[in-house]
Amino acid sequence: MEPQTATSESDFLQSGLNLIDQAISIFDRDLRLAAWNTRFMTMFQLPPDLASRGRSFEAIIRYLIEAGEYGQIGNVDQYVAERLEQARAFEPHYFERQRDNGAIISVEGHPLAKGGWVTVYTDISQTKAKERLLEARTLDLDGQVSVYATDLSSTNRALKSSIAALEETKRQLMASEERMRMAFDYAPAHIAQISRDRLYVYSNGGLSRLLPELPGNIVGRSIHEVLGESSFARVRSAVDRAFEGQTQIVEFTHETGGKRLRVAFTPVLEAGHVKAINALTLDITEETISRAMIAQANRRATAAMMVSGLAHDFSNLLLIIQSAQNELLQGYKSEAVDVTLRAAERGRELIARISKMTTGGSGKPERTDLVAVLKELDYLVRPLLSGETELVIQTPEDAIFVLLDRGYLVDCLINLVINAQRAIEAGSGAGQITFRLTLEGQRVHLRARDTGVGFTPDALEHGFEPFFTTRSETGSGLGLCSVYDLSHQAGGSAHLSNHAGGGAQVDIYLPAERGADSQKSSGGRVLLVENDSLLRADERQVIRKLGYQVLEASNGEEAQALMASQSFALMVTDLDLGDGPDGLVVAQAATAQGLPAIIISALPASSPQRQRAEQQYPFISKPLNGAALAATVQELQNTPAPGAEA
Repeated sequence: MEPQTATSESDFLQSGLNLIDQAISIFDRDLRLAAWNTRFMTMFQLPPDLASRGRSFEAIIRYLIEAGEYGQIGNVDQYVAERLEQARAFEPHYFERQRDNGAIISVEGHPLAKGGWVTVYTDISQTKAKERLLEARTLDLDGQVSVYATDLSSTNRALKSSIAALEETKRQLMASEERMRMAFDYAPAHIAQISRDRLYVYSNGGLSRLLPELPGNIVGRSIHEVLGESSFARVRSAVDRAFEGQTQIVEFTHETGGKRLRVAFTPVLEAGHVKAINALTLDITEETISRAMIAQANRRATAAMMVSGLAHDFSNLLLIIQSAQNELLQGYKSEAVDVTLRAAERGRELIARISKMTTGGSGKPERTDLVAVLKELDYLVRPLLSGETELVIQTPEDAIFVLLDRGYLVDCLINLVINAQRAIEAGSGAGQITFRLTLEGQRVHLRARDTGVGFTPDALEHGFEPFFTTRSETGSGLGLCSVYDLSHQAGGSAHLSNHAGGGAQVDIYLPAERGADSQKSSGGRVLLVENDSLLRADERQVIRKLGYQVLEASNGEEAQALMASQSFALMVTDLDLGDGPDGLVVAQAATAQGLPAIIISALPASSPQRQRAEQQYPFISKPLNGAALAATVQELQNTPAPGAEA
């Protein structure tokens, strides 16, 4: 992101203002100079450093007072404070005053719809002189009065023309502001500016769309407070270097949201100094997962090519061994026979795991209660543990559901226990294996930890790769690979580390499956009616994140045709759909068919069209966000349908 510069629209506006003879200044809602013309500078003899975009109203009015523009002022600070108070409570006005140099000017102010105002200064000295002369010579200079009246009329016509030009400039400015606001609000990213004291001074609200658990309004709050201790520690050095003038890009995983984020910090320069930094934050979770899955897939493909033939031959070999046992050793019991049986069984299991790994299969996903699985695990693995190993399982009381293959999950957990037991035996021989399950927002966190010798550096780097093992005699190298496959096929992730107390740690993150109580507020199919394709794509993602399927219509006619041929659980429609039926008409058609409808719009609250919609249907202001939609859907479900019994 480049440092802030004037946009082409701002340059166009500036050029237009310079064509107007009157002095014009435009201040934004923050009382900062947004636009002006050359006449404004020359009329008040403003130095170049004051006539610049972003200069405060306070600085300019103080300069004019001290220059004698308002006559003799006793207490300058008090007069400046009074003018600032009047500016914050701005009202349309027109008055005339005489300047210190004797010139008479008219001052006319108009407010802008989004805040701020436009002020027009006109030198009417000549007009006033003519008016006085007309009054003095009315009786004996009738002919001359007619000439001056003609001049006055011409002046008035010129003034009307200037006012018309000013109104057009005002309209263009408002349209430009609206386009820029919509572009920022609907950007699929968080765009913000951070002051030198590390406070957010601007935000487009996109952070809560990336991380719904964070607040929507963060202006005035510190980046440390908003991101949290762990996440801020990841970006602190990048922020510091950005304030030193270096553009920085950093990637990190948010501590509670679990999403992978990429943030670009760009310095904002003023007079060669960094006054703030711009921050652009993107969600790269899917990109990161895709990169990891591509690398894992490449490793799996290589492994599959290596072992596909060997697995087939090995399977045939086991078949020969088992057939020979049945024929030659039937009824004969010895330790050698038992060893052979165990070896054949281990080979059969190994082939099954190789087949599952090389084909990418993970069984049939089903809604699985992790709390119940972990409680069963306690009974399954007790015989595998030595008497000096303690197994601790920590789970919440309530069920936590995920969508995966239950048998594959149990197999992965048993492998983790076996690995942990062997790591403990390689150390002191006594220790503890802990499984801890927590629900963190919309994701499940399962942590497996032991007090053994921990992962080697090679294991931390390559542990998830197929056939990697540090146990050359007994390890298959498929245990951790299975954990990786299970978590990623379920839409989650897995991480290896050594914890501070010594020993290995495996963290598995999985998306939480909605419970029975919450399923009635999600699922089903939604008809989305939106005529703007870019907005429709953004709104589609918001609705899908709540668990709905989405079918789309770009206008009222398409929506009515879909309602006639398809069934839906809900309709979400924009109010202004361009040509044809508007959103209110479409919502009324949905109501006639018993389909609940929600209307969304960016129209201002003063719009009669919006007011009519709000009186009849649930209404959400754009941009659409998941929290507002979920709350509105919940309210719809808790409200009895018209005519229903209470």
